[in-house]
Amino acid sequence: MHPEVRRLAAEREAAAAAADPRAVVVHDIPLLVETGDPARFHLVVVVHAPAELRTRRLAERGLTPDEAAARVAAQADDDARLAAADVTLDGTGSADALRDQVDALWDKVCRELDEESEDEA
Repeated sequence: MHPEVRRLAAEREAAAAAADPRAVVVHDIPLLVETGDPARFHLVVVVHAPAELRTRRLAERGLTPDEAAARVAAQADDDARLAAADVTLDGTGSADALRDQVDALWDKVCRELDEESEDEA
């Protein structure tokens, strides 16, 4: 499955770049550390929340506590996830708080793209 997903992603990235050289392509890869190569990406963003909080949230969404704990235990540990990150967002708060962080990061990325365009001109 992963080779096909990577192939399709590469096709879509190429199409986006052809349509707009300044295009930003976002890959949502929950298991990037476990299944991929984070170095392939220009910027890796990790939304971090401690394992205990992730486990509790999964249980609140319908998994049994044991299922939730097993799912989190099967994932890369916090140190590995944080080591792969270029940017870490705080996932311990509300969805609105996280959205604010994402908006701020997006603004920063857009400013950097503008600066790169100015440097190239």
